[in-house]
Amino acid sequence: MRSQTKMKKKLVSGLMVCFLIGCVATGCGSKKKVVTATKQTSDTTKESTTADETKEDKTYSVGEAVTVQGNKTKLEFTITDYGSFYNDNDDAMIYIKYHAKNLGKNAEVIGQNNFSIYADDYAVSNTVLLDSEYGATSDDVELSAGKMANGIFFAKVDTEEVAKLEVKVNDQKTYVLQHRKSGSIQNTESKNTADANSNSESDETSDSDDSEYILPNSDSEYISSDEINDLSARDKRLAINEIYARHGRKFDNAEIREYFESQSWYNGTIDADDFDESVLNKYEKANIKKIADSQ
Repeated sequence: MRSQTKMKKKLVSGLMVCFLIGCVATGCGSKKKVVTATKQTSDTTKESTTADETKEDKTYSVGEAVTVQGNKTKLEFTITDYGSFYNDNDDAMIYIKYHAKNLGKNAEVIGQNNFSIYADDYAVSNTVLLDSEYGATSDDVELSAGKMANGIFFAKVDTEEVAKLEVKVNDQKTYVLQHRKSGSIQNTESKNTADANSNSESDETSDSDDSEYILPNSDSEYISSDEINDLSARDKRLAINEIYARHGRKFDNAEIREYFESQSWYNGTIDADDFDESVLNKYEKANIKKIADSQ
């Protein structure tokens, strides 16, 4: 009887030893699974963070639409035009034109207060003008659901003294209008007539049938970087506006207006405020952005 009891104890002890050895060899499986799950969670969090950072860092150019949202609100804004001029007091000014649409279900008041201007990261106050060569500051308007409005606002900014000019919409989306690090003034009508005139010597065209166009095929194919890099600063601005001019858009800027009115193919029939960006095809939209980014 005692012999059987001893044998049972030895058998149990042997099984315990085998179990412990197995756990040491395999880690019992549980710890490895927990580490893997933790790694996957970490990777997912990293990807999510990177995506959020990329979304926050995205900037927009003139002509691109942005959507902003709030508590029960959803609005779409597009900065459609930008330029500079001098007012009657010889103050350097900028004008910014915009298009707004209420995508929400409730009526919303929109106006210049939806926009914040920053010159080299310093906040710039909007300036209310009762009259100017571009009109008066637009009044705030109430937009019912699905309704749209166009507007314009102004600020005292000397673009010759500013390296970077930005406009934030509802503190959510950012337009970069000017960034001199890359030599760009990303607007459809540049204010810098003096600079344009200084580059007039380089405004030479070929003797081909398309000699009146800066970029003859910008409406039917994607323009290469080499073609853009061969253009002067003035020609780049004209090349952007050439795309709009093909569709009959008129121009407020005197220098640009005179240039296109001298072209035999141009027929300006649509006021800048009434121009609909949806008429642009995929090549034209892509080329506008690519030229603006190269300036």
